[in-house]
Amino acid sequence: MAKPIFVIGIQRSGTTWLANLLGEHPDIAAVRHEDHHGIHESGYFKFIDNRYGDLRVGTNFVEFAETMLASDYIALTGISRNFLYDLWPTTYSEAFRAIMDDYAQRHDATAWLEKSPMHTLYAEHIASVYPDAVFVGIKRDLSMVMASQMEMKRGSKTESRSNRSKFIARHTIRWVHYNRVLDSFAARFPNRIYLTKYEQLRADTHDSVKEICEFMGLPFDSDMLGQSFAPNTSHSGKVDRTKILTDKEKQLMHRTAAMTQLIPHRTLSAFYTAGGKIRGRPELPSWFFKITRSGLLTPEDEQEIASNEPKDVSV
Repeated sequence: MAKPIFVIGIQRSGTTWLANLLGEHPDIAAVRHEDHHGIHESGYFKFIDNRYGDLRVGTNFVEFAETMLASDYIALTGISRNFLYDLWPTTYSEAFRAIMDDYAQRHDATAWLEKSPMHTLYAEHIASVYPDAVFVGIKRDLSMVMASQMEMKRGSKTESRSNRSKFIARHTIRWVHYNRVLDSFAARFPNRIYLTKYEQLRADTHDSVKEICEFMGLPFDSDMLGQSFAPNTSHSGKVDRTKILTDKEKQLMHRTAAMTQLIPHRTLSAFYTAGGKIRGRPELPSWFFKITRSGLLTPEDEQEIASNEPKDVSV
C-alpha cells in the first residue's frame, strides 16, 4: 500500500500552494485539475464518511457509490464503476484507501496526498484509521488569513459594517480553533505531523520543502519548486492586502483572538462539536460536482464507464 499524506490547516493559510509543491514529487500521487487550482479537495471525512450508514448494507453502499462516481474527485482519479462496486462490502476508510492506493499505483507513486482544510478537525480520526498516514500542517498569520478571507468575500453580504464585524469575529475564532487543533495533534503525535508556517515556507521554500521531504521519508526533488498551476489567491493585485481591514477591524480581530485564547481548548472544541450537531448533516457542496465528466475523461473512458454495470449488492 502507498503511504497516505494529508495536508491540513485553515483555509487561506497556504494549503493549496503547499499541497501543489508536494504534489510535484514524482513519488507522490495527488488528484489535481486546473479548475481547482491544482490540488483538488476530497472533503471525504467531513461530507462522505458515515453519511450513508453502514456500507455493508447493499442499499447504503449503492447510494454511497453513485454519489462518489458523480463527484469531480472520483472522476479525476479515473477509477471505473466496476472498481468501486467491487470494493463491496467495505467501510468508508477502506474504500477511500483502496481508491487512493489504486490511483497511486497507476501513477507509479509510493505515496498519495490529500488536501482538505476541513480535515484539520478530523485529523485524529484519520490518524486512527490510517496508522501509517503522515500529516503536513501549515499556519499563517491571522492578519493575512483574514485579509484573504475578506478579499475572497468582496461584493458579498459581508460588505456592510455590521456584517464585516461579525465575519471577522467568527473567522478569528475559527483561526484560533484550527491552530489549537494543529498544536494539540502535534503534541499527541509528534512523529506524525510536520508543522510549518506560511511565512517560513515563502521565505525559504527550498529548505522548507527539503525538510518536509525528509519528514515524509522521500528524497528531495528540485522539480517540486516549480509551479504547474496558477496560484490560488483571493487577491487581485490591485488592492493593498495590508489595507483591506480598517484599524478598528484589526483591533476587533486582535481582541477577539486574545479573548478566544482564554477559552480552554476542550471547551472551544465542544462548542464546535455542538454547533455541528445542531446544524445536522451538511449538504454536499457545489464544488463536489463543479466539472462535468465529459470535460475530464476521454471518449474511450466514457464508453468504458457507461458500459460497466454495477455488480449486484444484495441487502
